[in-house]
Amino acid sequence: MAAAQELHSARDPGPGVGTVASDDRGLLYGDGVFRTFRHGPRGVWDREAQFELLANDCRRLGLPPAPSARLDAHIAEAVGDAENSSLVVRVTVTRGCGSRGYRPPSPAEPAVHVTVSQAPERRSWDSGYRLRLCGLRLGHQPRLAGCKHLNRLENVLARAEWDDPEIDDGLLLDQAGCVVETVSANLFWRRGKQVFTSALDLAGVAGRQRERVLEALQASGMEVRIGHFPLQAWASADEAWVCNSVIGLRAVTAFGQLSLSPGPTAHALAMGPFVDWQPGAT
Repeated sequence: MAAAQELHSARDPGPGVGTVASDDRGLLYGDGVFRTFRHGPRGVWDREAQFELLANDCRRLGLPPAPSARLDAHIAEAVGDAENSSLVVRVTVTRGCGSRGYRPPSPAEPAVHVTVSQAPERRSWDSGYRLRLCGLRLGHQPRLAGCKHLNRLENVLARAEWDDPEIDDGLLLDQAGCVVETVSANLFWRRGKQVFTSALDLAGVAGRQRERVLEALQASGMEVRIGHFPLQAWASADEAWVCNSVIGLRAVTAFGQLSLSPGPTAHALAMGPFVDWQPGAT
């Protein structure tokens, strides 16, 4: 995916417009959380669910969640006159400023930072999505697993492993060699009549679109298995797909030397809950 061009950013009042204070704990220690989602003429896509996930992540770190009205105000300021464009909004909540040292300030005064970028061009669900296997292995930390916290250095190092424009993403395993996710998305695969996805109780990020896929599969009566699966289990899939809140849903078409065809389950999801991400959607 091509890097999006930053349009505008907004933050709580402080030294320097659009800057982060030098003693912000998000900058110093990664002490905060974030969520990224699409924004269009109708506002934030799936607003209530996205805000709730952000609030839940805040609670995981012992941060008071930012009120929705406050988030709306910051997003509106950052979007500005680009409100009718197709955008990507990132909302970051940190523990705010504090004195030197790991001890968190009490009470915390969270800071909200919003960055807005142009959304990438919409691509069809079956347009091709190529994966490689990353050498980096994700560590286990049950207390943070599933949370989209700011400590994403593992993802940064994994993404630095390749510079091939033909590769869209990298598959991440954990210390036990089990499939977790890709560098930037959640992963599903189908074998026969069963759909598989990774349990995110030891590592990984629980994205909103992962929730939506699970909800849709449950409603359809499809059997879903959530667990810790070795790489070999994924490599024998009949079809596979990834999802996140920027690209929507994309069928995996290659993993190293393995070729996969876009399948009927991914097609049904793309034309159902993910139809808004398809080219030509309004």
